[in-house]
Amino acid sequence: MADRERIQELSAAGRHKECLQACQNALQGNPEEVYAYKYAGKSLLALGQLDKAQQFLVKANQLDGSDPEIAKDIGNIFSNLGNTDNALQWYEKALKLKKTYAPAINNIANLKRQSGSYREAINLFKRAIQADPNLIQAYVGAAASFLALGDLDQAASFAEKALAINANAPKLNEILGIVFQNKGKLDQAIKCYQKELKVNSKASNSLLNLGHLLLQKGQEAAAIESLEKASALAPSEQCSFLLAQAYQNLRQFDEAIVEYKKLNINRPKNKLIPFNLGLCLLETGENNAAIEAFQIAIQIDEAFVEAWGNIGTALMNEGRYQEALPATQKVLDLDPNNSDAHTNLGNIYKNLGNLDQALASTLKSLELKPDNPTAHMNLGNIYKDLGNLEQALTSTLKSLELKPDNPTAHINLGGIYKNLGNLEQALASTLKSIDLKPDNPDAHINLGGIYKDLGELDQALASTLKCLELQPHNPTAHMNLGSIYIDLGNLDQALTSTLKSLELEPDNPTALANLLNIHVDGDLKDLKSIALQVLEKNNDNLNDLNFVETISSMGKKFALETLTADKSSVQ
Repeated sequence: MADRERIQELSAAGRHKECLQACQNALQGNPEEVYAYKYAGKSLLALGQLDKAQQFLVKANQLDGSDPEIAKDIGNIFSNLGNTDNALQWYEKALKLKKTYAPAINNIANLKRQSGSYREAINLFKRAIQADPNLIQAYVGAAASFLALGDLDQAASFAEKALAINANAPKLNEILGIVFQNKGKLDQAIKCYQKELKVNSKASNSLLNLGHLLLQKGQEAAAIESLEKASALAPSEQCSFLLAQAYQNLRQFDEAIVEYKKLNINRPKNKLIPFNLGLCLLETGENNAAIEAFQIAIQIDEAFVEAWGNIGTALMNEGRYQEALPATQKVLDLDPNNSDAHTNLGNIYKNLGNLDQALASTLKSLELKPDNPTAHMNLGNIYKDLGNLEQALTSTLKSLELKPDNPTAHINLGGIYKNLGNLEQALASTLKSIDLKPDNPDAHINLGGIYKDLGELDQALASTLKCLELQPHNPTAHMNLGSIYIDLGNLDQALTSTLKSLELEPDNPTALANLLNIHVDGDLKDLKSIALQVLEKNNDNLNDLNFVETISSMGKKFALETLTADKSSVQ
């Protein structure tokens, strides 16, 4: 008797390996001991060893055909194997042995629930509860069935009754969480999911739903923590989608891309999946991959304005302005008053050299959206290229009034002040830009130019070297560095920097003129050879004022021979 009680205790405590050993010991003493076969079968069932469990339980049933629990457990084996018909037969056998045997009624109810027969299942769960008012599983099943039918109040009622019996019973707080979530009571839903996770830290559905709600409330970091746990336990497309959104909101674009790529973006279902992937790729500079993602979104919805707009943006980022033009025009075909598209169109026309159309498009953008800081900044750039520096200044200042911490606008302002001859203001604006974005090579190269014009050559040198540290293959920076070294009298370094600039951009007339300046004290024959090589590389340099002035400064005869020479004879 003591052995039997010990085996029952081990089984109830879930100590199944110890229970099996105790059953084996009992069977050695009595090979026909029913309870030993019964509890060995129960432990093997719990451990997932279904074939062995069936052998032991069938033997127990043969020895004692009057125990409904044995018949119910054999039914559980068939249920786990997906054999519903045999499972149902064994549960019914258990009920023939004991009409009010609640676990068997409950299991039949679960089979009905799994098949979608929720009303029939509910009646059976109620019958099981009537037979055993403390059978928690029946309350859980009834609550889940009502939930499936959309009867939230009844689902909550059964869940609350079960929690009154056992506050630590699993699944019940999760059901209440779903009820509150469906009623829009997010804070109460969150509390319920958190309670469920205290009872069962591996409740993957609670982790998923909790992460979703935290994301809705803008608590992305906490959402990610919950969703990552859910993904580890039960990976799903929904979980990856929510994780991707959370990472995207935190601007952790690489992590977001990983999660989006777990989804089937080619499936014509949700255009936002490829669209959001495209946005993340755009942020990481993967413009061509972004274009592919946006194109998938357009295949799902040809009138997806935002996707067309971002294709245009990605093409502009790649310098493919001619291709960006029809994509941006498509946005305006779909939405003629889209101010952002007019802004982008202006930017495209500017880069294609059509300043009049650039001006018209940008002004149209501001007519539609007067407080767009980007459009005012772009307008300033267009006016600058048109030579209208006062209007360029006004537009750029307006942009900064609307968005004071825009580093690009401060760079532009510095350039305008420099062209106006106001070097102190140019310096202040460019330094402000660097304060806002310290790793911007464009700001550092501009700063170097301003310091050079101010005669502060050491600081000009430091700023230009900083630009090259950030962007080693910038030909303009190497050219400027050469000019600074010329002013410092360091002609060897000047030559090295200028040659590097020409290696990166062979046809730059200013760099070529600098090369001649470096050799100005050399043999005129050598200088003529350099000048002819310059013209052979790009005969348009004859139209460059700096180049012609440099040649002319070396004497009338030298200039005449160089500028009228037969370039085809150069060796």
